Amino acid sequence: MMLEEDKTIFEYRMSKEMKFTHAIKEEKLKQNIEKISYFTKDCGYIDGYIYRPETYDGQTKLPVVFNFHGGGMVLKYCEQDGIYCQEIANKVGVAVVNVDYAVAPEFKFPLPIYSAYEFIEQVLEDNEMYSFQKDNCLLMGHSAGGYLSTALCILNDTNQKFQVKGLIANYAVLKQDTAPSARISKNIDKSIPVSRMEQYHNWYFEKGEDTTHPLASPINAQGHIFPPSLIISADYDSLKNEEKQFAEKLRASGVKVRYENFDEAMHGFTHKWFDEYHPTQAKKAWSLMQAFIKEQLLTEA
Repeated sequence: MMLEEDKTIFEYRMSKEMKFTHAIKEEKLKQNIEKISYFTKDCGYIDGYIYRPETYDGQTKLPVVFNFHGGGMVLKYCEQDGIYCQEIANKVGVAVVNVDYAVAPEFKFPLPIYSAYEFIEQVLEDNEMYSFQKDNCLLMGHSAGGYLSTALCILNDTNQKFQVKGLIANYAVLKQDTAPSARISKNIDKSIPVSRMEQYHNWYFEKGEDTTHPLASPINAQGHIFPPSLIISADYDSLKNEEKQFAEKLRASGVKVRYENFDEAMHGFTHKWFDEYHPTQAKKAWSLMQAFIKEQLLTEA
């Protein structure tokens, strides 16, 4: 049951609807995308959108990337990642499943993680239907989606339902066991407002939730459990320090990791729909992500 304070989400979502409505509509009208849907016990049906190379022959089994969009774990506009999913599919030669995962406050922690995991499990079980390489997948996400991708790696270390060849965490939230006000930015005017981060936190977590749990704060997980990882941060972002610390933890644990901080960039710099978009740095970041995917999924061990 939603609390009274949770209902503030609707006003926030309305402002985003008005801002992104054109981009969302444009993506929904594309005909070369395959929509899939799977029922999950915690959150009901979860949808995904499959992007394949535009030159795909319809027969070759493809490696698969599961992409998770940003939005503070409270927004459901997966369409904002559509053009980038298609670009990855075209340039790397993989299938990309853009996941429209469950969000808070309707589904609070840890339900979005559990349902996303169940979705991936079912998709990979049906790999023949989609011509996917079942044991050749990578998880990637941006902002909240980067957090979700990282948490899914942690859950998979316990459940072991599928094999993850790589992780991309693009300006991800990795430490939620301290107050958002404790985060430090080199330029407070160019970072996510503390009040907004507090809202996200309160919408996502029940009061009294143990946010030290690794599924809430992935930085608290054991480093060695992660696959080869690409960690990206934006220089003005107050999340940068936890991302750098996470990369250092993985490296110290023997995990193959690349950490890249982008100068003069703000949280959200990779997406053209956002005011924080930085075209030059975004191009570099997407090229880096594409190269990492290719290395992890298309290079023989």
